[in-house]
Amino acid sequence: MGLTLDDESRINRTKGLEFWRNPLNGFAVLKVHYSADPEKDTFEWQERTKKKIGTQGWLREYEINWDTVAGQPVYADFRSDVHIANVGPVPGKPIIRAWDFGQEHPACVWFQVLDEDRIIVFDELMGTNILSVPFADQVLKRYPQWKNTWANTMVYDFCDPAGNQRKDNSQYTTIQLLKKEKGILFRSKASGIINGVNFIRFMFYRRHINKHTGVEEPVIRIHPRCSILIAGFKGKYAMGLEEKVLGVKREMPVKDGYYDHLQDAFRYGIINRFDVYSYGMPEEKSTDATYLYNRSKLFKY
Repeated sequence: MGLTLDDESRINRTKGLEFWRNPLNGFAVLKVHYSADPEKDTFEWQERTKKKIGTQGWLREYEINWDTVAGQPVYADFRSDVHIANVGPVPGKPIIRAWDFGQEHPACVWFQVLDEDRIIVFDELMGTNILSVPFADQVLKRYPQWKNTWANTMVYDFCDPAGNQRKDNSQYTTIQLLKKEKGILFRSKASGIINGVNFIRFMFYRRHINKHTGVEEPVIRIHPRCSILIAGFKGKYAMGLEEKVLGVKREMPVKDGYYDHLQDAFRYGIINRFDVYSYGMPEEKSTDATYLYNRSKLFKY
């Protein structure tokens, strides 16, 4: 039994529902917005749900905004007035060096994870046309005072799993070579790019209450000396469309050859530190940053 014109008119008068017929094939189309559910049509539900996926995810998944985000910043919730601060390493807390390999622009980001999973990013280094061993020398010389002032401070090195791949005419992988030549022990794990991106988006969106002052503060804070990383967060690291199988495209961060290296390094560090893992989980959960966060924190120092 088909819908009458009165049925269609009644549907279109209902909040959150929109009905039309495809003029090419006559198929009936019903668009259902979350506001059709009174329990979800509240400010509290919207704010609670938005915290799970950030601004960009909210617009696509709940506001049914299918406009492409190509050219838009990967991290729309980054704010210079909120996330940039004169932070420095905290003695006694493990230090993470997150690496992205590559001769053209190898990169390293230094950060720590404090209580309540607060993240402070305090330095960056990016090379130009330099091999991995000389670049590692620059990284190791960055903070020589650690050996004396913070003799008991642990330093962990996280990187891209691609560092385990042996390149042409090379006896060692990059990870093997830096272990042999510099004694650096790397940890790496596989995770989808968009899973790591969504997790970092979630952390930019999150706030925590300072237990001493009662003031709401950002979870991620970045020192202004990290100028390339910050420029990426501001929008130089942008979204684009990636060609996939059978011509289907999906939105992914653009590999621009410059800003993406420090961004990749930071993502590798976050993925490893929080053990962001999504393979084998239901597809609808793989982009839910709250779900990823609740599954995280498995890595033990």
